[in-house]
Amino acid sequence: MKSTLLDLPSGGTIDLTNFVAIVPLEQSDRHQLLFAGLGQPLTIDRTDAAAIKIFLSARKFESCLAEDNYGSIDLKKVHAVELMTARINRHQNITDEEDAQNAKAFERFKQLIDRDRPLGQKLYS
Repeated sequence: MKSTLLDLPSGGTIDLTNFVAIVPLEQSDRHQLLFAGLGQPLTIDRTDAAAIKIFLSARKFESCLAEDNYGSIDLKKVHAVELMTARINRHQNITDEEDAQNAKAFERFKQLIDRDRPLGQKLYS
């Protein structure tokens, strides 16, 4: 089975292949990670726990995530994939009326941009 390495904000890297659960410690900013086959839990800080939670919540986008040669996943790409997926969904569900309004708005934008430019330096006409 290919390992799932995750780079943490603290600078460490963690293999989540046998991850079972994340448990917050009471009255503390620390969390414990439980792994199958590991007798002792691994204690991490709040920022690393947040990064792991982001990773776990983004699992549904796993096929869209770019992996480097080591199988390490860049958490910045997770957010980019979420934004792009939302934008694609919004674009696919646009009505003809909204599409026409967007086209008219873009035409007005092009006219405003080129209105005060001298001949030969217009961007759109």
